[in-house]
Amino acid sequence: MQDSLGRQIDYLRLSLTGRCNLACIYCRGGAGDTEWPDAGEPGGGQDGELSMGEIKRIIPCTTALGIRKVRLTGGEPLLREDLEEIVAYLGSVPEIQDLAMTTNGQGLARRAAALKKAGLGRVNISLDSLKPGVYREITRGGDLEETLAGVRAALAWGLEPVKLNCVILKGRNDGEAGAFIALAREQPLHVRFIELMPFRTAAGIASAGMTSAEILETHGELRRLEPETGPVETAYAGKGFRGTVGFISPISQPFCRNCNRIRITADGKLKTCLGHNRELDLRSLLTGPDTALRSAVAESAIAKSAIAEEIARKPGGHHFGEGFVSQRTMDRIGG
Repeated sequence: MQDSLGRQIDYLRLSLTGRCNLACIYCRGGAGDTEWPDAGEPGGGQDGELSMGEIKRIIPCTTALGIRKVRLTGGEPLLREDLEEIVAYLGSVPEIQDLAMTTNGQGLARRAAALKKAGLGRVNISLDSLKPGVYREITRGGDLEETLAGVRAALAWGLEPVKLNCVILKGRNDGEAGAFIALAREQPLHVRFIELMPFRTAAGIASAGMTSAEILETHGELRRLEPETGPVETAYAGKGFRGTVGFISPISQPFCRNCNRIRITADGKLKTCLGHNRELDLRSLLTGPDTALRSAVAESAIAKSAIAEEIARKPGGHHFGEGFVSQRTMDRIGG
């Protein structure tokens, strides 16, 4: 469906968990902030996460309103033991034309084949350093080789295009942009530099992000590709590149006028914009446990109406840079 500004909203980012096996400094609030609080909701999955039954009740409401692309996020979606079951269900929904997942890659190598067989189309893998020590520092404990194994497995099993999401932070990994660009030159990988967004993060990080322009000005070999690859990404490549280099610039070059997405958090809240705190509690629209529905038809009608109203209210732009303070860290929203 279209929002009040005429944007076609067809993309859902569905967070499956707020739990993560890493604690990246720009994502989580502090070194010890690694647990997903128990929401205490009836019918929920582990620690209050949406259950498989709840997902099956929510997704038809969104596809009826025009959602055609779904990306699974977290936290870390690989921590859901029923991930393959969720993927198989979403892959069976006729309206969903594109099913992808964002992951940190820890454990992906062991499940890539099963996820592909279940129906997963492609993956984005978060990778902020190619140096083991720096990677461990940014992720607060991550194993670089484990993630690189996930990248190799994704390529081997055809979870393509494989995109690498990289946040460049001054004083930490700002000397590695060239190494990431080399990956796109030498391998069929699509490196995407994503500007840091000012969520509640570890001290000293919020002002450390590099803009896309700062990276581009030192890499004159890159040439902008036409046509554009999507509503939020500007893609580049160079002579002989096997992959591409993309820039996602929500702060320096906002793309709100082209935003086509909504998000559902792991605890069942609908968000239409990262730069606003407004949420719709989808669980409050559900009448009870899966086995005790008042009326599936009535429930669907109520939920669709509420979701449609919320999409119609989707803001025209984010409020980053205007003193906006998010009530959630990024992991509590879904990457």
